[in-house]
Amino acid sequence: EVLKPEVYDELQKLYASISDFDSGTAIVQDGKTYGLIDSKGKLVLPCQYDTIYPLYNDMRIVSSNALYGMVGVQGDICISCVYEDVHGTVCADYLPFKRNGKWGNPAVCCHWCDRLYGG
Repeated sequence: EVLKPEVYDELQKLYASISDFDSGTAIVQDGKTYGLIDSKGKLVLPCQYDTIYPLYNDMRIVSSNALYGMVGVQGDICISCVYEDVHGTVCADYLPFKRNGKWGNPAVCCHWCDRLYGG
């Protein structure tokens, strides 16, 4: 996707950086934090994250205050930033997160995460 030149010019006034689009959204930085915009320049995920990682299977890993979570391709929060670590290697769509010293895959079965992680 490509933003209209006039929209891009306005967005450059608001954000320190704008990434390339991937599946309809782009990562923006408003100084120290990151968010997502859609192909019309609308903010779909507020700039409140320390890092937003590249898209993988329509999901992005995000971090805030040294905790990790995931957001969907359109900015919907799928997993809140409550995990202390995420393993960088994805194997067969398994992306393990760490909470309370235990590893698991909250992206597969979010409804039982509290039992899995003892929280």
